[in-house]
This record gives sequence, C-alpha cells and structure tokens, in this order.
Amino acid sequence: MGKLIVVVVVVAVAVFACMAFPFWSPPVEIEFRESWIGFGAVPIIHNVGEDELFDLEVRGDAPGGQTQTVNFYSLPPRTFQEAGWWQFDGWVPVRGETITVRARGYLFGKSVRVPFG
Repeated sequence: MGKLIVVVVVVAVAVFACMAFPFWSPPVEIEFRESWIGFGAVPIIHNVGEDELFDLEVRGDAPGGQTQTVNFYSLPPRTFQEAGWWQFDGWVPVRGETITVRARGYLFGKSVRVPFG
C-alpha cells in the first residue's frame, strides 16, 4: 500500500509540473536555406511564440564529435535569426548534422537534422 501511495504522489507531482511549467523546449521552428558560399546549409530560427526568447544557444553537432556554438542575446516574438558561416566562425552545417536551439527558462532544446547541404 505504501508503494502505491508513493507512485500516486509522484504521478500527481509530474502532472502538476507539466501543467504549471510548460517550458520543456523553446517555441521555435528551425528551417534551412542553402549557404551562399556554395555548400552547406544555414539554419533559420523562428520564434513562433508570443514572448521574447533570451540567451539563445544555437549548437551544431557534426557526426565526428565537432561542435560549434552561436549565442544570441534575444529573439523577439514572431521574428527570426540566421546562424550561418559568419556566425559559426567558418563552420557550415551539412546534411546529417544536428542543430539544437536552447533558450533561458526552457528545460530542453529543440533539435533537427540538416536536410541538405
């Protein structure tokens, strides 16, 4: 009986946390355009939420373990920001690599794979 009560309490706390803190990942959409340097892709991060996002981290992960990070102070609602060759300090995301966007106040980031490049 004691274990059942513990399970019920844990489930109740988890449900409350989901309702009270819906900040699992930032409200962004990530799309890509072709890079102007002739190869690779440029991630375009859209803030689709109603609030400004702060302390954005855009991380690119290559299969070999190479990681590049770009930081933006903020992204106003209903706007977008590109993270290309210049922002990534000479690195260009290519097909199969992963782009992850994180923001202050959100538990997880949102990740997508680069579809071309």
